[in-house]
Amino acid sequence: MTAEIVGCLKRELIREAKLMANLNNEYIIRLIGVCKTDNVMLVMELASLGQLNKYLKKSQYATAYMMLHRPTL
Repeated sequence: MTAEIVGCLKRELIREAKLMANLNNEYIIRLIGVCKTDNVMLVMELASLGQLNKYLKKSQYATAYMMLHRPTL
């Protein structure tokens, strides 16, 4: 990736983080903070049931999850 693309992606992530910071709902994982080093990282609260992707793989939604995340040919 070029430096221009990386910069654009970082700005987009920061924009999303600003939106997430204003969300306050019991069903939405809360954004705790943003770490801006060489890589931008979002610090989120822990979900009581664990990571969403792992939960979906184990749950009744596993078939739908696998269809959404299957590799394209």
